[in-house]
Amino acid sequence: MLGATAAQIRTNWDIAMWGAGKPFEAANMAATYTLIESRVLLNRSGVLQVDFANPALLGTGVWAPQSGNAPILVAKITPNAGPRYRGRMFAPSGLVDEGDINSSGHILTGTVTALQTRFTAAYNSLVSNSVPPLLLHGPTLAPTAITEFRVNNLVGTMRRRIRR
Repeated sequence: MLGATAAQIRTNWDIAMWGAGKPFEAANMAATYTLIESRVLLNRSGVLQVDFANPALLGTGVWAPQSGNAPILVAKITPNAGPRYRGRMFAPSGLVDEGDINSSGHILTGTVTALQTRFTAAYNSLVSNSVPPLLLHGPTLAPTAITEFRVNNLVGTMRRRIRR
């Protein structure tokens, strides 16, 4: 989406992530969760553009969400190998019922499949709306195209994040 404004990018992001069948659709979040804000910061040649929306999207799922300190891990897959080309995001635990995660932190296969379907739909929507996801590395290496979002079958924990 070369030349797009922050507002255009944020609008396309919202379509990709909040629409029907997407990860943050109201029916896919526990009723105890509210999506408060969507924000895009865009830096073009030193000029910062900011755009945000306050949707106050309330979850409507009727289940007991997993504890907030055990998010769903979603890997950002790139075509390159090595730790430099790996990324991850932490989706809120309110996307799954507490009963869908066993005592060792493994998410039930059917739940992983449903989450994967929603994150794949979000990825495809981002690409089709000209907002291709990129893995950012820092000032010395160009961003790498993300080719897939892959849901991990093991929840993240604070301990796992500290050790890495």
